[in-house]
This record gives sequence, structure tokens and C-alpha cells, in this order.
Amino acid sequence: MNIKCIGCGATIQTENINKKGYIDKNVLENKTDNFYCKRCFDLKHYNKEMKIQTSLDEYLINLKTIQKDKGLIVYIVDIFDFEGSLIYNINDIVNSNNILLVLNK
Repeated sequence: MNIKCIGCGATIQTENINKKGYIDKNVLENKTDNFYCKRCFDLKHYNKEMKIQTSLDEYLINLKTIQKDKGLIVYIVDIFDFEGSLIYNINDIVNSNNILLVLNK
């Protein structure tokens, strides 16, 4: 199964509610297209944030994808947690891609 969430792009899965892309099996069986994972559904309809687990391997895979692709990177930083949301070596990670820094809050 390689169905993607239309909110975040995560691959839909029914095994672990704490990982990205989780959707209830009943929803998956009864709907044919345009899936939102639980995290995106709750955020959209209930303004409820759900913490998900991301392994270091998944994180590194995402970074390698960014390194290969060319484009504009929109880097959103929390102004109230500036130090905590900054990635200091971002220029090394994204290679020659342009970065637009956006402050949130």
C-alpha cells in the first residue's frame, strides 16, 4: 500500500497510532480516495496537535531527499523558541538550495 496523506504527504499506515500516516483500518476500508492521516485530520477539524515519533533514520532520509532536489526551502522558525527550532548547519544540509526564513508566532 502506497497511499499518501493529502495533508502532510506521509504514507498511510494502520499499524501504529504514534507514527506518521496512521489511519484507522475502518476508514481505510470504507473510503477510496483523499485520505487524511489521524494527525492531519485532528489538526484540521479539531485544532488538536498530535505528537508523532520520527526515527533518526527517517529524518536522515528526508534530509537526503532535500539535498537531491532543487528548489526553494521555506524554513519556519518559532520566534518564541528561536534557539530550539534553529538548525545551525542548515546550509550544509540543503546544499545549494535557496532558503526563505519565516518566523512564526
